[in-house]
Amino acid sequence: MQIPVVAIVGRPNVGKSTLFNRILRRRQAVVHGNPGVTRDRNAGLAEWVGRSFYVIDTGGWTPGATDGMEAHIADQVTQALDECDAVMLMTSGRDGLQAMDEEISRTLHQLPSHVPVLTLVNKVDSEKWDDHALEFTQLGWEHTLPVSALEGRGLGEVLDVLVHLLPPGGSTKQHAEGLRIAILGRPNVGKSSLANRLLGRERVIVDAAPGTTRDAIDLPWRWQKRTFWLIDTAGIAYQWEHLPGFEFYATLRSLRALERADIALLLFDATQKITRQD
Repeated sequence: MQIPVVAIVGRPNVGKSTLFNRILRRRQAVVHGNPGVTRDRNAGLAEWVGRSFYVIDTGGWTPGATDGMEAHIADQVTQALDECDAVMLMTSGRDGLQAMDEEISRTLHQLPSHVPVLTLVNKVDSEKWDDHALEFTQLGWEHTLPVSALEGRGLGEVLDVLVHLLPPGGSTKQHAEGLRIAILGRPNVGKSSLANRLLGRERVIVDAAPGTTRDAIDLPWRWQKRTFWLIDTAGIAYQWEHLPGFEFYATLRSLRALERADIALLLFDATQKITRQD
């Protein structure tokens, strides 16, 4: 069965992951006040008024980035846009229209005309902020909608417009259930590299710096006519209960991935001795 894919994009720290979790009705993505927490694109199956679709959460986008983590994230956003049927452009009513919002919008105007783009003006928590959404009509999209991803305000109206614009069918198959395989280990032992190797493509970001992966990412994998789900996880840190902020939640997501897995692959670094953390 073919279903649509919807990508959530925008600059850092405008609430994309909060909206993603709100649409899915569960806390799948790590959310934190610091910008740059989301890096890989994270996908989940959503449903509204009987219509199923995949939602893709993406990291804070810097169009044209060519170096470092910003370039990795930009590549992930580009891949999300290549496979989506609709886009939610996330902005912040509290911050007002920013130059990077305009740059992102110009890039989105280069998408095929059949891909609708909704401008969502986030952090509009009450009616007194509704007028702030008018400023974003300058971006030139037909639908500019105020929303509070944190409170859920305006979300019903957004999803009503979205499902009306989605094409029949969609660009991707609804993936079947299958064995869930969690790839676990301490930071920087090569979990994402292994996931990419099994999938045969660069699906998740790989970087030499430890802690690159922040979320538990579910990845459908076909092998010998069977469907499996690889779960790439953040590194599980020793004494993780005392970690600050998003590092705590990233490790918590990894442990929850283990709880829902059928098989765990525990990865070690053969160039190093086994550590207490292992």
